[in-house]
Amino acid sequence: GGARSSRRSSERHSGPCNECVICMDQEATITLSPCEHMITCAACTRALLQQRRPCPYCYEEIKDTNLVERSPEPWRTVS
Repeated sequence: GGARSSRRSSERHSGPCNECVICMDQEATITLSPCEHMITCAACTRALLQQRRPCPYCYEEIKDTNLVERSPEPWRTVS
């Protein structure tokens, strides 16, 4: 028999499920406007704005940003 090939690379990664596309370390929590892409963390969004860079996904000019408040997963809630 041949060796099994596993496509579970995402399970090996222990970081957030929707990570920032720039640093790939923090969770993407900022929605860029007007394109509405949520692909960057706060620190990387700040750097994009300071350098007047466009959205890293669609290259549309960033005119505004919104922090997205995520509700915690049920197993992480503190009573």
